[in-house]
Amino acid sequence: MKYFIYISVLFFGCKESTLSNNRDLTLKLSKKELTKIFKGQELYSIKGLKSKFEDIDTRVKSIYSKEDYILHLDFKNSYFEGSKELILHSNLQYFNVFKSLKWYIDKNKLIWSKTELITINFKKGLQKNFVLLSIPNKESIEYGEKRFVQQLSYFSKKKMLDIEESETSKIIDYNSCYDYDYKSLVLLYIYLKETGITLNSTSSILIIPNPITNHLEFLIDFSEVSVDKLGIDFDKYKNELSVLKRVDSTKFNIELEIFNSERELNKRGVKKINKYKEVIFRGVIDVYKDTILSNVDLKIEPNTRINLFNNSKIIINKGIVSSNGIQKEKINVIGHGENSILISNVESCVFNYTNFSGLSNWLGTCKTIPSAFTIYNSNSEFNSCEFRNNKRGDDMINLFSSKFIFNDCLFENILSDALDSDFSQGNIVNSIFSHIGNDAVDCSGSKLEIINSIFIKVKDKAISAGENSNITVSESVITDSAIGYVSKDGSVLNITGFNKLENNDLDFVIFIKKPFYKKPKISFNGKISNYKYLLEEKCIVESQDLDLSYLKNVQSKLYGNEYGKSSK
Repeated sequence: MKYFIYISVLFFGCKESTLSNNRDLTLKLSKKELTKIFKGQELYSIKGLKSKFEDIDTRVKSIYSKEDYILHLDFKNSYFEGSKELILHSNLQYFNVFKSLKWYIDKNKLIWSKTELITINFKKGLQKNFVLLSIPNKESIEYGEKRFVQQLSYFSKKKMLDIEESETSKIIDYNSCYDYDYKSLVLLYIYLKETGITLNSTSSILIIPNPITNHLEFLIDFSEVSVDKLGIDFDKYKNELSVLKRVDSTKFNIELEIFNSERELNKRGVKKINKYKEVIFRGVIDVYKDTILSNVDLKIEPNTRINLFNNSKIIINKGIVSSNGIQKEKINVIGHGENSILISNVESCVFNYTNFSGLSNWLGTCKTIPSAFTIYNSNSEFNSCEFRNNKRGDDMINLFSSKFIFNDCLFENILSDALDSDFSQGNIVNSIFSHIGNDAVDCSGSKLEIINSIFIKVKDKAISAGENSNITVSESVITDSAIGYVSKDGSVLNITGFNKLENNDLDFVIFIKKPFYKKPKISFNGKISNYKYLLEEKCIVESQDLDLSYLKNVQSKLYGNEYGKSSK
């Protein structure tokens, strides 16, 4: 009876004030229904009640806690912003600690569950502030701007990893090919320490492989938080994890020391000044094995020629890259074997008058990257550069979690996609894409502006906006290609100013491929009806047309079925 009174007074007693800057969301439950969930028969706590969260059908049940109000929302076959399941937690410390660590998460591109402070509006004016926490799944990870390969968990009784979700049938070789991401492990340690959270079991912390870094990152399943705080803490988890694969205490302590130092600088608003070792490339450089450069200030002088032989790769992690070609003395990077370039965590990389040809995607025993040239978590600029004749892979260049500029660049005779932007932000200006084997510009979760650029003979999509991308195109030309503009899966594609579309199989396409995203949108300052198009029902189209035809299923006509190129 005391517990019921406690709920009635604190939960139902008054309208809770809305906190600044947080979203108002609606969960259609009354006082009576909330009482059933929190203090009703056991049936309600097990099965929950049907309701609507932001007009999405959901089943709501409570997770017992003496101190907090915890609601579990299950959307079954629907999604809320990529999540099939959510936790609404009344303990605002979950958000406050996350907010204090967000700088570290963003800086290091670490994976973390969606954590947002919200106000829930129940029926008849009842309000309460909650922390919204997504329960990890493939879709929520992708929606959260991470490339998904596998979601694993460690079961201490079995002393082995289990696959929760996967795009492959085998568990990755975590012993030989992967190491723990000690930054992610530090993040987990700090969060558990400062929130006081313990977990029901070791499997309550999910392990997510990052296929670019070959690191294992850690993600809390907030539905598995121990309500009595007598569960698994960080030290217990680390000890259990070491049975699977040893946790290197030296590496962990180094990263913890770096975190504490950077946190103090961040609090004081002081930016850390990094010092890098100068490395100069000049003349003819023949590379026969992997060249790995860390914490360097790499300067490539005009008229330098870099020949890559065998399976050699150039790998640059942290630092600055300056490729200083000039118009009459260009820099050439040529792949003679199966050669790749990977640049990660670099403050700035600027390529002027630099040509890349003959490269292949990274294909190794432990690491497979779909692109020949990969830029990860870095700032890059390409001026008057040329990309030609790659030999293998899905992408010529892939920019992942990065910022970039391509100005006056040429992509020509590309095997598949030319430029792939994943969760990045950039500009493409005065550039040409010619004879492209698949997509010219393929975006996922990216913000991009394309200005005064030309697309010729693209075998699939010239410009593809997918997975919550926002693309603006102006003063550009698309000719003799399979498909001009495509918007799908929550993306917004704005086509403004003068743009030319000529002799393409299709000019405009919009459709939904992944149902956990919102409706996509195309905005065009002309009449789409003057062009060839496929528009799917329930998508958003803004144009000067009075009437357009819509189809129920556009995707069935794409990917080589009637239009474009097969993705197989």
